[in-house]
Amino acid sequence: MPAAKAAVDIALHDLQGKLAGVAIHELLGGKVHDQLPLAHSLRAESPAAMREGALRFHDSGCLKVKLTGDATLDGERLAAVSDAAPQASIWLDGNQNYSPTSAMSMLERIRGIKRVVCLQQPLPSTDWFGMARLRQRSPLPIAVDEGCFSPHDVLRVAQLQVADLVVLKLCKAGGLRDLVRQAEIAQAAGLDLLGSGLTESGIGLAAAVHVFSTLKLRLPPQLNGPQYLSHLLVKGLEFNGKGAVKVPNGPGLGVEVDEELLRSFAISD
Repeated sequence: MPAAKAAVDIALHDLQGKLAGVAIHELLGGKVHDQLPLAHSLRAESPAAMREGALRFHDSGCLKVKLTGDATLDGERLAAVSDAAPQASIWLDGNQNYSPTSAMSMLERIRGIKRVVCLQQPLPSTDWFGMARLRQRSPLPIAVDEGCFSPHDVLRVAQLQVADLVVLKLCKAGGLRDLVRQAEIAQAAGLDLLGSGLTESGIGLAAAVHVFSTLKLRLPPQLNGPQYLSHLLVKGLEFNGKGAVKVPNGPGLGVEVDEELLRSFAISD
């Protein structure tokens, strides 16, 4: 249960930072960014709906586009997004919906769209051989997500040469230190890094911001809590007008749970 382990790990790092009087990013070696621009996510809908979604994020520097495995429709979706958001890099997420041959069909359809940076987990997480074959033929760099949970998995990805990038998720990794180990192994093996999340609220978001602030990521991290949640349930997180989040500098996480707001959501018998 890596998400449960990550919750305990985050709490202990917050305590350690507060006892030492330093921010979590300092415990991890120090930040290299003062703020992080965030990618925005577009779920798979009709091309027209996805075009409207892209227009809403006209200031976003990166859009993560979900795919369904229908090569023709996914090509139309991507064309609509690309036309509506010429300022944005595009990060494709196959969500394990393709086979090696159908993925190549989709890649041929979108070959003319130059702002696509990578294709994430197009094949099932267990299809290591298919991922290796697809990577050899793909015109786009391939990223692994659902197939990579641990430092051992990162080493397997590198040894089998199934991907060019590794997607780092704090709750998937089970904690901050294991996430850092994944990043170190990936970089030593020549793999680029992507940062993502699981729609965490303020505590998980702040923890991810701390660790991602210490890394050089290929694209803005996709931490979509602010996009999808009405309340992050913390005080202390700061955002600029274009969706970037400031890296907290206070002790520990540098944020505090909004206890009053949290209690307002209590369910009575």
